Amino acid sequence: MINLTHFLLFLSTTGAFTFSWNSQASYQNNISGAGGIVSPSGVTALGENPAGLVYNKKTILSTGVTRGTSSSTFGYGGGIFTGNGDVGGGVSLTGFNSHSGSPGNVLLLNYGIGINLSGGDFAFGVTGTTTLLEKGEIEGTGTSTTWCADAGIIINPNGRNQWGISVFQLLADVIAVGVGYGTRVGQNATFVVDTVYTKPSSTYLVKPGIKAHWSSFQLELSYGQRVLGSGWTWISSGPTVGAGLSVGNNLALTGYINHIAKVYVGLEARL
Repeated sequence: MINLTHFLLFLSTTGAFTFSWNSQASYQNNISGAGGIVSPSGVTALGENPAGLVYNKKTILSTGVTRGTSSSTFGYGGGIFTGNGDVGGGVSLTGFNSHSGSPGNVLLLNYGIGINLSGGDFAFGVTGTTTLLEKGEIEGTGTSTTWCADAGIIINPNGRNQWGISVFQLLADVIAVGVGYGTRVGQNATFVVDTVYTKPSSTYLVKPGIKAHWSSFQLELSYGQRVLGSGWTWISSGPTVGAGLSVGNNLALTGYINHIAKVYVGLEARL
């Protein structure tokens, strides 16, 4: 079986950039912050906190490629996301090749929906993943073609102070649980801290970070530190860097180091 951290991160290979044209603060969810528990983007929410799918306000076509922890491990994906700010969702196809010691290929179908409730003060989302194709020794979502589900909430998703909770792989005896808090610092920055407990390794990780966001450029810096246990963790440990750059009015480039995978590059088109 592949490392579950590696598996989760590949679920997000469809990108991490959405556009918004309101205040500067509205750009805070153009890219994901820290572990994506309280501050995912509208697209990375498909593999992070599903409640973040409500951040999709237009239709977005996305594609991306990743490199894993070894030069022979790579991933690819593409998807479509849409929404109106109250309801958002997405569907994507992602695939990756052999993980260390487990040769083969996997193709996954990822899907989810997020809904704003209580007049926008509370967002709830769910996602699922189905293994469409498996070849070789590696496994996709759980065992063979079974599917797993994630669920999450974000309290005050459009406010200055936010709280998030995510539960991962509900149909696989719950692999991990995350809790996060975020607060805007002025109009162009957001402080985020996510905490995740990974059940199989009995490991707690804390990941604080800062996101700077302007209309044409976003930057994210964070660091994940194990505070209890020494095993693998659902979100990445160590330093993470993320960035988004608009190209004209309808395209954007996005990239991450040690977040989506070891290296991620994506392209987004807004219709």
